[in-house]
Amino acid sequence: MLTRLGLRGLPSTARTTARRNFQSSARAMNEIYGTPAEGPYSNIPFKVVGRKVIPFSVFFFGIMGTFFAFPFITTWWHLKKSGSLAKSD
Repeated sequence: MLTRLGLRGLPSTARTTARRNFQSSARAMNEIYGTPAEGPYSNIPFKVVGRKVIPFSVFFFGIMGTFFAFPFITTWWHLKKSGSLAKSD
């Protein structure tokens, strides 16, 4: 808004050069980057359907289970190492 107020007193040639001109069209960008994939699961950066090695659910819950169990396992390890878990007879 402030730039339009400043350009109001300029001649018309200066006004057109101050305006933004986009030279690339949608068709030209499509030739560079190609058409985007369509359909379900096409907007995420990893493959969910049709994985070859490990199914996604096994991979996901394996990683999340490991991250969840890590603090409990390290706590047990340090308590065992310090002797706090020793059985008293």
